[in-house]
Amino acid sequence: EKADLQRFQPARFDEIIYFARKEWKVLIGALIATTLSGIIFPIFSIIYGSVFKSISQPSRTAMLDGARLDAIFFTILGIFAGAFIFAGCFLFGWTGESITARLRQQLFTHIIYQDGAYFDSPEHTTQKLIEHLSSDVPKIRVAIDQK
Repeated sequence: EKADLQRFQPARFDEIIYFARKEWKVLIGALIATTLSGIIFPIFSIIYGSVFKSISQPSRTAMLDGARLDAIFFTILGIFAGAFIFAGCFLFGWTGESITARLRQQLFTHIIYQDGAYFDSPEHTTQKLIEHLSSDVPKIRVAIDQK
């Protein structure tokens, strides 16, 4: 079919970034959250090394004090890791949904404003146009989201 063979010019990266201009602040927040969640792992290895240092203490009280301190650090690290991972996933997901909804609305608006003769063409049947609305646009959300 001609509609399947029709070639579209892919969007450039700067066009995609410009289209997402309303979500830049949220995307920057999501990038910061994911960066901070990535920093958690080197911090984890430092605390993990501290556990071995605490275990190797000669006195029992120094070993227990070090172990308590390491347990507190692990708890704090776990809370921060959970918060940063949740924030990154939520913000990327929200941005993907927002861009998808706006893209769907713009695409539907452009379809509505077409001439009647536009829909007479076999390449532009309502079935094919609705199929594009339902299948192509969510691919954008998947590209933005972390899933």
